[in-house]
Amino acid sequence: MTTVSILMPAFNGAEYIGAALNSILRQTYVDFEVIVVDDCSTDNTVAIVETFSDSRIRLVKHTQNRGPSAGINTAMKHAHGDLIAMLDCDDLWSPDKLERQVAVFEAVPSLGVCFTDYSKFGAIETSETGFDERQQAMRTYPRRRISEDAYIITSASFLLDMIRIQATPSTTMMVRAAILQKVLPLDEDIGAQDVQITFRLANQTQYSYVDRPLMQRRLHSNNWGSAMGLLRWLQSHIVTLQELRHWTTLNTEETRAVRKLLRGYLSAAAYTQFTHQQFSEARRYFAQTLRAGFQWNTLLYWLVCFMPSWFVDGLRRFKQRMSASG
Repeated sequence: MTTVSILMPAFNGAEYIGAALNSILRQTYVDFEVIVVDDCSTDNTVAIVETFSDSRIRLVKHTQNRGPSAGINTAMKHAHGDLIAMLDCDDLWSPDKLERQVAVFEAVPSLGVCFTDYSKFGAIETSETGFDERQQAMRTYPRRRISEDAYIITSASFLLDMIRIQATPSTTMMVRAAILQKVLPLDEDIGAQDVQITFRLANQTQYSYVDRPLMQRRLHSNNWGSAMGLLRWLQSHIVTLQELRHWTTLNTEETRAVRKLLRGYLSAAAYTQFTHQQFSEARRYFAQTLRAGFQWNTLLYWLVCFMPSWFVDGLRRFKQRMSASG
């Protein structure tokens, strides 16, 4: 059997990590190891992990807090599997998740990455899966069916199509260890490790996916569901796109698409900061947006960010009154 190494960075995950580990232990595919990397948690995360007596679970401790990308770097140093899977310590797996993904890799040896759909639970109740979002954008990639619910993405440039469609794989990814090693170490200053891995590998190997929700993503106040979570999500994509040229070779069309998407993320981050009256940060993002592509409206907002908050509030109320009357 093919051994799967499961990487789980953890920081203050005591509330959920027990359930996450139990969902791994319930897998129908049993040839795996779990490397939990504790990032200097201040709660009972370590104590909970240590209650699990299964020899397949190993705990590695950081001596200082370094972030989830560092957790992946550390875990990979202890991983022995041919395939690498990742699970956030607050999410859950369906019992057949590993079995279905391993079957895809065994069916197509040339594949480097396989990801899956996911459902959502927790703070927000919804029946919409990850693949259902944005009019099923994920399902619009060029693809070839290889089994009942598994597909190979056949894009000439997955990076280019990913930028255009803006539907990226999540932490449901399983990756061949030899392929992942080629793009390590991850930049530890970029927190969203799955985003970084996806972009680093985009044109390095062939992607596939299982169109079935095999992970349950927990929605709560500390993840991307909140307003600040959205900002963290934008920031991770901004830094990733800014660094992408250092990780892979981009052709002219890909470079143009990266710049366009980067401008959109910078603008969204600027308006998010502006809405929350973080004018110094908003001004910085508006300035970067202008450098990425000049627009008069962006220049106007950048200038407004230099004004006192009472003046900005007055402008906002005036705009609201004009919109209501019009």
